[in-house]
Amino acid sequence: LLCFPPVAFCQVSIAMSMDQRQQQIQTGAGLTESRLNTEFVDFLRKYSTWFLVAMLVVVAGYVGLRRLSEAKDTKLRSAFEQYEAAVKAGNPAGLLRVADDFDGQAGVSLLARLNAADIKLTSAIAGMQPGAELDAKSKGGLKNPDDMLTAEKRDVLLKEAASEFATVRSATQNDSKRSVLALRAIFGQAAVAETQGKWDDAINNYKAVIELAKSS
Repeated sequence: LLCFPPVAFCQVSIAMSMDQRQQQIQTGAGLTESRLNTEFVDFLRKYSTWFLVAMLVVVAGYVGLRRLSEAKDTKLRSAFEQYEAAVKAGNPAGLLRVADDFDGQAGVSLLARLNAADIKLTSAIAGMQPGAELDAKSKGGLKNPDDMLTAEKRDVLLKEAASEFATVRSATQNDSKRSVLALRAIFGQAAVAETQGKWDDAINNYKAVIELAKSS
């Protein structure tokens, strides 16, 4: 020791102390890490099943919502495609079938009923069956004389048109977002009343048009 320089002795002592401290830190860190790992494993053993179940429920719910949304989009697209095809065909029966099949599907059902009512009203005014073909060389100007409406058939068409207009009016007149459809329905009711010679009813319907137009 007498031969060992004091400064060097102090340096060695400090180094040994630091090594011991480092070992203690490493040992403590290892114990802490081991404890944390053990706690984590215990946590997984205890809650992993419920965690997986929750994850599966979330994933299943997301997938279900996606499929539901896609199904709604597909149905809506199909509704408009069938509606457009029925309008092009000009067959009120086909339009009413679309209205029934897609009841509550956006505005498709209401539009189909309005178109069907318009066709019946126009046919009643013209005095011929919906879809009747014209031919100037034929009797009555119709390719098929049987398409000429009798007074009874004309009244039936007018009543059916009035019924469809009333259905649309009832479904829309208190909905500000569908006021345009309501106005169209009331105009239709007024036209039916005029064709039937019910002037007071026609006047009342036109007054209703004015009031609804003001309020909306």
